[in-house]
Amino acid sequence: MNSKSGLSPFDSVPTMISSKLHLPFFAVRMCWDFTAILIGTIAGGVLTIGTVILAFTIGPAVSFIGRIMFHD
Repeated sequence: MNSKSGLSPFDSVPTMISSKLHLPFFAVRMCWDFTAILIGTIAGGVLTIGTVILAFTIGPAVSFIGRIMFHD
C-alpha cells in the first residue's frame, strides 16, 4: 500500500507543494532540503559536504524511482 505522500510530514510537504503548484517534485524537494540546511546552519549546526550532496541528490533520486515504480 502506498499513499505517495512520504513517511513523515517533512517528506509530505514537498509532495503537496509540487502537486498544488504544478512544479517538478525534484526541484521542490531540493529547495525544501536546502531550506532545512539553511535553518540548521543558522541554528548552529555544522554543514558538511555529505549534507550538501544529499540535498542535491535526494529529490532527483526519489523522482527517478517514482517514475519507475508508478510509470507516470
